[in-house]
Amino acid sequence: MRPLLALFSSIAALFLVSCHGPSVQKEGILYDRIDTAVSPANDFFQYASGNWIKKNPIPEEQSSWGIGNLVIEENISRLRGLCEKASAAKAAKGSPEQLLGDYWAMAMDSSKIESQGLQPLQPLMDSIEKIRSIGELVLTVARFKQLGSSTLFSDFVTQDDKNSSVMAYKLWQGGLGLPEREYYFRQDSATTAIRNAYQEYISHLLQMAGKDSLAAVTSARRIMELEIRLAGSHRKLEDLRDPYRNYNKMSVAGLEKICNAIDWKGYLKVTGIASVDSIIVGQPEFFKTLGQALSTTPIDVWRDYVLFNLVNDLSFALPDRFGQAAFEFSRLFSGAKARKARWKRVVSLEENAMGELMGKLYVREFFNEKAKQRYERMVEDIRSALKDRIRQLDWMSD
Repeated sequence: MRPLLALFSSIAALFLVSCHGPSVQKEGILYDRIDTAVSPANDFFQYASGNWIKKNPIPEEQSSWGIGNLVIEENISRLRGLCEKASAAKAAKGSPEQLLGDYWAMAMDSSKIESQGLQPLQPLMDSIEKIRSIGELVLTVARFKQLGSSTLFSDFVTQDDKNSSVMAYKLWQGGLGLPEREYYFRQDSATTAIRNAYQEYISHLLQMAGKDSLAAVTSARRIMELEIRLAGSHRKLEDLRDPYRNYNKMSVAGLEKICNAIDWKGYLKVTGIASVDSIIVGQPEFFKTLGQALSTTPIDVWRDYVLFNLVNDLSFALPDRFGQAAFEFSRLFSGAKARKARWKRVVSLEENAMGELMGKLYVREFFNEKAKQRYERMVEDIRSALKDRIRQLDWMSD
C-alpha cells in the first residue's frame, strides 16, 4: 500500500513542479500528503507520503495501515449494518437473513457466552478424555476438523496442480502451533523467547480448561517436545516453493504404506470424502514421521495435544479470557497492541462462515444496477486502454 501511495504522490508532485516551477499552487489532496520538510533526494518516500503518515497513525488494533484500510473499514461497517438488520428482522426460516441474523445475535451475546463458560465445549472435551487408542484419536481428530479444529496435519480440496480441470484432495505437513519449522530450531534470543512464550501459553490454556497448574506445565513441555519432533520433518519455506517436490500423487493404499498408524479409510469416511480414488501428498517424509510419532508417543500426550488445539482453535467463541489469552500470544507475531472490538471480530467470523450469503445481501443493498453498470464501464475502459497499449508494443508478438 505504501509504494502505491508514494507512486501517486510522486506523479502529482513531479507534475506540479514541472508545470508550474517554484510558484506551484500548494493545494489538493495529493499535495497535502507531501512532507516538504524532507528532501526528495534524501528520502523520496517520506517526502511523497510523510504528511499522510503523520496524520494517519497505525491504529492499535492493526499491524499495518494504509489508504486501502480506510476502504476496508468502511466495508466492515456496512457489513455490520447488514448483520444488525438481519438480526432485527423476523425473516423466514432458512433465508439468508435468518441465518446471518441468528449467527450475529448468538456471537454478540457476550453475557451468555461468559455465563456458559466451557459448557458448550464439554461434550468434546469428554470425548478427548475417553481416547484410549490411536484409532480413537484419529477419528476424534477427524470429527474435530469438521468443527474448525485442525490437528495432526493439514488436508483440503483444491485444483489438481497438473490438471486444473479437476479437484484434488491434498495432504500437507502440519501439526504445529508456531508459524513454521524454524521457530522450533533457531537459537537467537528472539526465537527462544517465542518458544518459551508458546509453552507458557499452552500451559495457561490447559489450566483454564481444567488442568491443575503442575499437570498443565508438564503437559505443555511434552506437547512442545512432540511438536519439535514433528517440525523436524517439515520442509523449509524455500523447499515448499518447489511445486514438483510437493506433488506426490498416490492411492490410499500407497498412503498407508507411508503412514500405517492411521486408518486412512476410516478417517476419510468420517470427513465425508471416502470415495476419493487418489491423494496428493505434499511432503511424504512428514507423514512418515507422524506415523512414527503416533506409534511411540504416549496416548495421554496426544490427548493433551488435541485438548490444547481444540481450546486454542475455538478460543474466539469461548469466554473472553480465552480469546484475550490467544490475542496476547498472537501479538508476538502481529504487532497489534489491542484486540479488535467484538463486532469486528464477529463480522470477520460470519464472513468466513457464510460469505456467500452475506455477499448476496451486500449486493442487494449496495450494488444496484446503476453501480454495476458504472463498474462494468470502468473495466471495459481499462481493458480497451490496455489493448491499445499492447498493440503498440513492438517486442510482443501476436
